Amino acid sequence: MAIYLFCVGLVLASSGCGRGSPKLPPVGFKVAFGEHGVPAEMAAGQRVFTDIAFTNISSRAWPSKPNQKGLNAVNLSYHWLDEKGSPVVFEGLRTPLPHDLGPGDSVRVQAAIQAPDRSGRYTLEVTLVQEGVAWFPDHDGGKLVLTVNVKDANVTGSRSIAGETTAEMSGVGKPIKSPPSKVEVIKPRPAKEAIREAPGRKTPSKAVSRRVEKGAREQDRQVGGWSVQVGSYANDQEAQHFVAQLKQKGYDAYVDEAQVQGKTWHRVRVGRLPSRTEAETLQKKLREAEGLKRTLLARPR
Repeated sequence: MAIYLFCVGLVLASSGCGRGSPKLPPVGFKVAFGEHGVPAEMAAGQRVFTDIAFTNISSRAWPSKPNQKGLNAVNLSYHWLDEKGSPVVFEGLRTPLPHDLGPGDSVRVQAAIQAPDRSGRYTLEVTLVQEGVAWFPDHDGGKLVLTVNVKDANVTGSRSIAGETTAEMSGVGKPIKSPPSKVEVIKPRPAKEAIREAPGRKTPSKAVSRRVEKGAREQDRQVGGWSVQVGSYANDQEAQHFVAQLKQKGYDAYVDEAQVQGKTWHRVRVGRLPSRTEAETLQKKLREAEGLKRTLLARPR
């Protein structure tokens, strides 16, 4: 009984009775990449979620969970290189494995990838890393090498076009197409723009305009009047994945659907705040703490 209870304690502490997540030897870093949906064009600072498939072609299992020291978990990540081959972003966002991956096992994950903040022509190297140990290419592991054009995000919004790209892969498979992502920039309408001149009617008086503006200010004080929009996706699964990540960090994130030119967009928003000032404070926090540079203030329709 004592041995049983000791083992149960280890299960709760490290998700297994034994050594937990081991450090991989050099032969354990072999990976083959397959199909992917990485877009060939992104907006500066844009974050997308796209499918990437790969196979463990080594003789060792890859641990998906960290050990008790928070190390040794295998994650998908990436590097961004400029046209001279110099690293611009070396530590990319991490996408965890859904479970331990044994020799010969394949998996498809929805990877989070964020573009550099400046426009240009970049090389994106997608690969794996065992945290606290090594990147897979350090031990001759494979990587997915892609050329991506990063364009400026202008005030009217920008669109990331997902198309077929040529990749250097240590494995087989052809690129796949994924739904295009879109960064939508929406400016809150001033209250006075809510008054529109109808055909055959006179322009509203200044008194009417003042009443409308007063009503708008009252709406600002209502709970849930303001939020921060951090993304807009054609694919609901991408939006929900982003929401789940934000919720894990303690943010009040949710999806708000909108019809734009007959197409449904899934807007990821954070917060339900009573005033614009509070929304601006949250927007600043998201930009500084989470690196979400392309955000905008939004109000419910």
